[in-house]
Amino acid sequence: MGDIAAAEGDESGATRWWSRAAHDGDKTACWGLAWASARRGDRTGQRVWLQQAADDGDARAMEQIASMAESDGDVDQARTIYLKAADAGSTGAMISLGLLSAEADEMAEAMRWWKAAAEQGAARGMRMFAYFSDRYGHHEDAVYW
Repeated sequence: MGDIAAAEGDESGATRWWSRAAHDGDKTACWGLAWASARRGDRTGQRVWLQQAADDGDARAMEQIASMAESDGDVDQARTIYLKAADAGSTGAMISLGLLSAEADEMAEAMRWWKAAAEQGAARGMRMFAYFSDRYGHHEDAVYW
């Protein structure tokens, strides 16, 4: 019902529906509330609702929280959360871990993360792994991916 209210432009109604559902453990409703918080410029509220979804095992929510930490300049916290998200199966987190590793000049670690994402079917992981495989002389890997 929250999604319908939001689609009809009734953000207040959507928030009411999502709040009920989120308090019953609905992760999708947590995302709705996080979205509504973000639209209001309430990063704290956004993080609270994403954290509730993450605490229920939502890897995408973990990835989003990590991204927020990274944009706030807390790379260590971001890496810790990305690791949890990657362990929960988030290929986006794997790609982000690869990027953080590359920025730290840890290319072997970056390649490991991009290959893991590629093996899970992530197109961006495939592109990153293939590009850097070719760049570092591993042409067979580059052609495969």
